[in-house]
Amino acid sequence: VPAQERLAATALLQEREGELGVLLWRSLGTVCAWASTAPADRPLLFPEGARDQRMADVLAAAPPPPLERPLLVLAEVLGDPVRVAPDRVAIACLSVAAWAREAGRAATALEFTQAGALVCPGSPSYALAAARETRDAGEDEQAEALYHRAVALARQVGDWDSYVRAHAGLGKLAKGRGAYPAARKAHLRALRAAERHRLGYLRAMMLHELFTVEVHCGTAAAAERYAAAAVEAYGRGHAMLRVLAFDVAAFWMTRRRYAEALPVFLRLLPGLDAEVQVLGWGDVAHSAGGMGDAETFEAAYRRVADPPAAAARPAA
Repeated sequence: VPAQERLAATALLQEREGELGVLLWRSLGTVCAWASTAPADRPLLFPEGARDQRMADVLAAAPPPPLERPLLVLAEVLGDPVRVAPDRVAIACLSVAAWAREAGRAATALEFTQAGALVCPGSPSYALAAARETRDAGEDEQAEALYHRAVALARQVGDWDSYVRAHAGLGKLAKGRGAYPAARKAHLRALRAAERHRLGYLRAMMLHELFTVEVHCGTAAAAERYAAAAVEAYGRGHAMLRVLAFDVAAFWMTRRRYAEALPVFLRLLPGLDAEVQVLGWGDVAHSAGGMGDAETFEAAYRRVADPPAAAARPAA
């Protein structure tokens, strides 16, 4: 058994012990073996009766319905490795990954997302999905390689949505390691591509990202310009406007523009989740204290010091 497959097995089995864990591992092994084998050699890849045995294993493991359906699709690879459609296999892999993500099984989600990219090596969207999952797992070096692969594949097939998102992912990786000039460069490439191909929804997202980069770089004038452009690009009623408004208010607060930040925080607070409201009241207290508004500061401080039970922060 290859070392990489042994590591995948260990991660999957640690996350999900018992029959279901073994079934997931075997299904992953089936996909990886099939995807790594030349089409001409696939007819003899699996023994006769392997499909029926896998179907029985699925029934015996009794997975939840959202997981059972893709596992049954992956079992079909054993029965007809020549004619099974790669897209169908890849979608089944991503469906398993989605279930695993929802269930808090990060290693399983990562392995099946990467398997989907292996099944369809020419697809920029699967490479992009694998890059995101790999980044979220903290494997930045591998994620960067996958983002670059997604960029190249997207350019080849003219998938400009994936092209923009892959550059955005490279920007986020750079920002995460504090390389803000590199993040700016990646986000500017994404912005120009979004503008060139008239992808307005991605243009707004890139303007927002560039705002955050300029905030970190301390270039206030550029940050303000990007924020204003992002507001216009999002358009009235867009869900991300609230996020942008909070980001801008936080930026103002760090620059001691408390009189501008405070009313924005107060207006946004009612729409925040209970857990986030505690942080929001902390920003209100900071802004109110900074501008000498003792009454608002005291009210906000009480909210932070004694939050409602639903908003109480978990112990460290």
